[in-house]
Amino acid sequence: MESKPTYEKVLLSSLCLLITVILALLLSCPVLATEIEQQEEIETLNLKQLIDLALRNSPDLAAIKAGVKAAEMKVKQARGGYYPQMDIDAVVGPVNDAEKPYVEVDPNKKTADGTKWIGEIVEETPSNELHGVNIFGRLELTITQPIFTFGKISNRYKAALEGLDAAKTEIDKKRGEIILRVKELYYALVLSNMGSEAADESDDFFSDIQNKVKKLLKLGSTNVTTTDLYRIEAYRAATKQFKSKAERGGRITYEALKKLIGYSPDRDFKIDATELPTKLPSIKEQEKYIEEALANRPEFIQLKKSLSAKKYMISAKKADLYPSFFLLVKGDFADAPGREEWDDPYIDDKYHSTSIGVVLGGNWHLDWGIGTAEVNKERAEYESLTNTLLMAKRDVAIQVMKYYQDVLEAYEGVQTYEKAAIAARKWIVAAISNFDMGLGTVNDIILAIEKYSENRGEYLSSLYDFNRNLARLSYAIAEYRRGTQQ
Repeated sequence: MESKPTYEKVLLSSLCLLITVILALLLSCPVLATEIEQQEEIETLNLKQLIDLALRNSPDLAAIKAGVKAAEMKVKQARGGYYPQMDIDAVVGPVNDAEKPYVEVDPNKKTADGTKWIGEIVEETPSNELHGVNIFGRLELTITQPIFTFGKISNRYKAALEGLDAAKTEIDKKRGEIILRVKELYYALVLSNMGSEAADESDDFFSDIQNKVKKLLKLGSTNVTTTDLYRIEAYRAATKQFKSKAERGGRITYEALKKLIGYSPDRDFKIDATELPTKLPSIKEQEKYIEEALANRPEFIQLKKSLSAKKYMISAKKADLYPSFFLLVKGDFADAPGREEWDDPYIDDKYHSTSIGVVLGGNWHLDWGIGTAEVNKERAEYESLTNTLLMAKRDVAIQVMKYYQDVLEAYEGVQTYEKAAIAARKWIVAAISNFDMGLGTVNDIILAIEKYSENRGEYLSSLYDFNRNLARLSYAIAEYRRGTQQ
């Protein structure tokens, strides 16, 4: 007969269960808190971090680096022309059996002078009869070592080296483009945030005056009318529309920047800056920037390397018109089980023999105009690259001048519209003060807010143009090649 559990036993079991649950909760709470914190935490990135991410995750750079690998293989291929080349040919097939012939001498026959016996060659397996069929195997070895080629190999090798350097400069060129793109998106994202805040500020002004008008209407003031409320709402709609456009532009810019840095759709970040820089950096004379661009832009280095490579190719094509001299090692090894071996330096059995030798040789390919046309083709391409380099120098100089002047113009706009925005804000404060004292109208305040919004918008636009054009000027003179990314 089972004994009933006592009250103390039940209480003890419940207490143990409670302690177990509490311990489990205590152990799991830090983990849960950490997971929640990790989910809620959004990393903050500055401009340099964004640039580093974009460069690290760029598929464009990866594709160019693969092209550099291909150029490296071309160098190895061209360098291989200096070394011996080997060809091995092996064949296996049927062949008829054969015994080596012998000479049968007639003791009764001599030459006319009586000094030599006269005999006849006896073939036990005549060629006009079919005998047993067997197999044979033959291995032919040819080793060719160039000795003198009039520059066919050396010029192609030098051209490949210059082509490799030209391919490497393409990496720098793409890096500059990516850095500029990141800067433009970064500044645009800051601009959208500042534009949204400016719209909120203008909306707050409209909200305050709207509340004042409603309060005065309830008190029966003759200084305001219901029409004032309609007018406020009409102007306020433009502010709301401006904010909507700023936020939409910010979302698009954010997604574009996220893709550029290689983040997945479910990974978010925020930028560190809340305002665009307003300070004009130390600026040099325009000609100094043009000189820097002509000296540092990877496009010029690339074109110069390409010109050098093309020059070597012209020499290589010229060398193709002349002969090449080489050292040749030739060997062959053949065996046929059904044929007897015959070591005779005069009679050679190609199915059962072994030989190897070293010779000097030459090869001269002659054609009717093909080689000369190849030389002229390379010369034409060289002239084309020369003119491309001249045009690039002209275009880059114009580009630098444009960005330089755009920076100065935008900075002047920043200073002008900043003062105008400050003045318009003071106008708002004065108009509201006059309205509160019964000396002004709602229309005066609306005009002040409208002008402030306009000047503030122009200020932000000029500020963005200023920073964007600074980034473009930095790109135009290839500052990124010195590591100055910001």
